[in-house]
Amino acid sequence: MSATRTTLLTRTALRAATCVAVAGIALASPRGASATPMEISADINGVPVLLANDSATPNTISFSQTLGGVVVSGELATQTNGTSNILNSSAVTIHNTNSFSVTIDVALSAQNFTGPDNTISLSSSGTWENTAGSVMTQNWYDDPHNVLGGFTPSDTPGNLVGTYTSPASTGVTSSFAFSPGSAPLAIPDTGLFSETEEWSYTLAAGGSLVSRGQTEIKTNVPEPASLLLLGAGMVGLGLLRRSKKNMC
Repeated sequence: MSATRTTLLTRTALRAATCVAVAGIALASPRGASATPMEISADINGVPVLLANDSATPNTISFSQTLGGVVVSGELATQTNGTSNILNSSAVTIHNTNSFSVTIDVALSAQNFTGPDNTISLSSSGTWENTAGSVMTQNWYDDPHNVLGGFTPSDTPGNLVGTYTSPASTGVTSSFAFSPGSAPLAIPDTGLFSETEEWSYTLAAGGSLVSRGQTEIKTNVPEPASLLLLGAGMVGLGLLRRSKKNMC
């Protein structure tokens, strides 16, 4: 059987599973009509690790595991559907116990967010410890076609809606933060859609990345024309009430 065929079969089996698989730990998570799939994958020094989650919303993966000599702990990913559609990976600490640097690539994706949404807000933050020269690149994606990504770190469906490269860490400890504020979504999400976050960096031997977080938020903000129409309607209603009062 070819490697490609094996990969496709593995992906199909993982997406059809009714449980969460996190670094060998299985957690019950039945799939239902309201299930909101979420998928996470990582590549550490060329060794791929797939984390798949098909549980009902909200999704959360919290664990502490060692993958290729890299200790990952915290709340790896959460997802919220509602008035504000949020995909969030937060409170994560990564420590490299190896005697050599490691390259880490990660992709987190979730689908079945509910539109309409026309505004996007991005943010990220973290603290480098003993990682002189490390740089992190973070990307955010939006897919109005609601395709689930995250099977590999390069599985990022949809449109690139933001990117940020953190400054290199030159001291023992340095922090980075990115929060450009809300902005119009170039292609608004009118129905179901997916969100994907991707980040990659090199972690020095014995180095750590503390409290790493990355967030993507979509909301629906009324356009100025809609606000003017609403205002005109309220004024008209007020005049009608005044007219009726004067007639009495």
